[in-house]
Amino acid sequence: MMDWTEFIICNLYGIPLFILYIRIIHVLRTNRQIYTSAFYNFVVVSGIVDCCGYWLNQIFNRWPAAPLLGDALLFLFQTPTYYLTLPYMCTFYSMYLVHMSAFLLALNRVSSLLIPLSYEKVWRGHFHWLLLFYFAVPFIICFHLLASPTYVSTETPNHYFKYVQIFQGAFFGVGLHAYFSKITIPNMQNQG
Repeated sequence: MMDWTEFIICNLYGIPLFILYIRIIHVLRTNRQIYTSAFYNFVVVSGIVDCCGYWLNQIFNRWPAAPLLGDALLFLFQTPTYYLTLPYMCTFYSMYLVHMSAFLLALNRVSSLLIPLSYEKVWRGHFHWLLLFYFAVPFIICFHLLASPTYVSTETPNHYFKYVQIFQGAFFGVGLHAYFSKITIPNMQNQG
């Protein structure tokens, strides 16, 4: 269980940032004739995914661990069931999508530096493949979670997050970094 201060601090920065993100998405969509690049289109897609992931994480990870809320909700989460498997899988899926968003936005910015005259044409021409890559890679990593019933164990608090999630997140991040380096370093060496 998390204590009150942690719960309050998470919501004091989380909810205003969620509102700010909604505002950014709204501005980009209402002014789409100005913000036409693939970068802004991807910011909108990843923003919507991030906002959904924020609430999935709140509802299925933070609220059951919160004081008072946790006590009221914990009985729903202590029996192994497949009803919770899809929401928990979607929670982890959205966490991996955050890594993919950072990777693809950084790749977009680097490609604008490496090929400034044609990067927009390349990104716009392959935007559908980019979205397929964006949604498929995290799904491949966490689809195995659908095979097991889900429950919350109060006897081993935070062990799953401390070991499995950190390992998977670190492995995923290192893999993306290695892939990104493999793409950019040879191109940079050819430039200079």
